[in-house]
Amino acid sequence: MRDSKKCVLVLGLMVAALCAPANSSFAQVQAHTRMSGPPKPPKTTTTPTGTWLPKSITYIKASNTGRDNQFGYAIALSADGKTVAVSATAEDSAAKGVNGVSKDRAVYSGAVYVYARDNKGWKQQAYLKASNTAEGAQFGNALALSADGNLLAVGSSGEASSATGINGNQSDRSMPGAGAVYVFARAGAAWSQQAYLKSSNTGGPDVGYQFGYAVSLSSDGSTLAVSETSDPSNATGINGDQKNTSAPDSGAVFIFNHSGDTWSQQAYIKPWNTTAPNLLFGYSVGLNGNGDTLGVGAYNDEGRRGSVYVFTRNNGTWSQQMRDLANLGDALPARPVLLMEFHEPHRPFDRLFFRLQFEHRVPAKDFLGLGKRPVSDVKLSSG
Repeated sequence: MRDSKKCVLVLGLMVAALCAPANSSFAQVQAHTRMSGPPKPPKTTTTPTGTWLPKSITYIKASNTGRDNQFGYAIALSADGKTVAVSATAEDSAAKGVNGVSKDRAVYSGAVYVYARDNKGWKQQAYLKASNTAEGAQFGNALALSADGNLLAVGSSGEASSATGINGNQSDRSMPGAGAVYVFARAGAAWSQQAYLKSSNTGGPDVGYQFGYAVSLSSDGSTLAVSETSDPSNATGINGDQKNTSAPDSGAVFIFNHSGDTWSQQAYIKPWNTTAPNLLFGYSVGLNGNGDTLGVGAYNDEGRRGSVYVFTRNNGTWSQQMRDLANLGDALPARPVLLMEFHEPHRPFDRLFFRLQFEHRVPAKDFLGLGKRPVSDVKLSSG
């Protein structure tokens, strides 16, 4: 009798499970867990498109791998993909120059490794160190290669010389965190240091401004942009007062040009509207191919929402073209502003916002020509 009751109970549970509505999660879960075990993940397949295959070509490591060296901190790739530069900012050899050797240590001095690819694959071409290697320099915190891979700019934001300008005193160590940029050139397969660049306002009185925090080269390598995120001047625009120190960590960008092996500073760039303390203007920089357009990130602008400033060069003269805010939202100030929103007719999600403060009026015609869009595509609103 007891066995027959068990049979009836089991049969009843099976019928209930089979007859339950299809959308009953209880029935589905019970059926899965009691009859077929854990649910299996859906079968997926990935089909490559075009000529791109999802696999690595090579695995690259430093030739002097060390614990916590941070190999891969920054990388730069040539336009043809045949030259790659890789930094290790915590590499600790005290060697100097190209392919140097030293048994001494310089903690966090940093190094850069250059690799070249031929028909046989990748191989290391050079091991680069600063010409004044020192502890804490973080040589390689930023990298930029020219399109052909024959010119390399290396940022070293912890470098400590108080020198200014081009090829100054590298042996000085009186300004920790002043920063420097080293330019290397390649002839054939041989690398050599071409220039030692410093800002025109390294720091003071005893703390540097982190020149070399970010770098960018034009395609031909003739124009170099270098940021100095701790620059303290409250100057605005182009070539303002570099001696001012009332806006700590506001940041600045320096433009350098070269002809042959000779480098010179062309411009000292600050935001056109305001330079506030802790703005970190120059947190990132980018040049277009011919070096005539510059984008500068300001990490702390608008309450850390950030912004990008775009500058253009015409016949050697730089000027600001626009300021782009990532997200206006409640960051809008109390004073009146004008918002201009450009709409692409077939790309509704691709919109670019401009914020223009009234004290810096810009003729509407200057903006209407930016994208060569008809007036009907422009919507104006006030906030």
